[in-house]
Amino acid sequence: MRKISRIFVNLFAVLMLAFACFSAVGCVERITKLNVKVQVYNSAESKTQEVTLKVNLYGHLAEKTVNAILARINDGYYNDAIFYKNQSESKQIMLGDLVEKDGKVELNSISAPAIDGEFERAGVVGSNLKNEKGAIGLWRSWYEKDGYKITDNAMHTGEATWYMPTESISDYNGYFCVFAMIDLEDEDTAEALDLIISALDGETQTYEVYYTGEYDAEKADQDFGLTANCVQTDIFEEEDFFKPEGAQLVKYQKRTVLVPVNEGVASARVVSITVA
Repeated sequence: MRKISRIFVNLFAVLMLAFACFSAVGCVERITKLNVKVQVYNSAESKTQEVTLKVNLYGHLAEKTVNAILARINDGYYNDAIFYKNQSESKQIMLGDLVEKDGKVELNSISAPAIDGEFERAGVVGSNLKNEKGAIGLWRSWYEKDGYKITDNAMHTGEATWYMPTESISDYNGYFCVFAMIDLEDEDTAEALDLIISALDGETQTYEVYYTGEYDAEKADQDFGLTANCVQTDIFEEEDFFKPEGAQLVKYQKRTVLVPVNEGVASARVVSITVA
């Protein structure tokens, strides 16, 4: 009888170990690998070349965010997206909401629905990845609640725009959802990221980005009834600047962005994003 009991105990231990292994494998399988092909100007060699960033999406840390990003990739949202900097944020580069079409920089369509925050400040366990070089987080955005213009970033994160720290930004930890990491252990990927950063530190064109029109929450698939404006700073007229009033959202106020260029064309642009 004692021998049978030991057999059952051992069998139970084996089953528990198998379950633990299965769970671990399940988590690993929720890491989605991406190949982000980028066309970037290499100023050191005076040529434009295609490089690839290998990226890991961590679905087990930020499931809703990763699923939404994959849906946007599948829809081609990031095709022709250009890397840029917000003038007020020098420690990061951005990607997603600006595209280049026929040599012209334009605002990408607003990607709906918005994604609720999967980070500590939003009261969610979510992602514990740090904001450091190689991280990819979802840029937060403003939104409407009960007819008021609010900035409740503790409850809301964003839509589709990525931000990528070029150095540690500890102030962001717990306040943004870092849903992916660029594989800097891959030498080619590390060199590719440095090349993109270098392009953003070179010649840039400054643009004023803003929206005009009446916000309509029922027109989510039509940019909420708004008109996107992306105007070069040197030809921007201040009287054309739209200042939100009434039911308008703070989100649509003007911001200044820096786009890396070579001979007037954006010099760091996404060619394609595919699941590896």
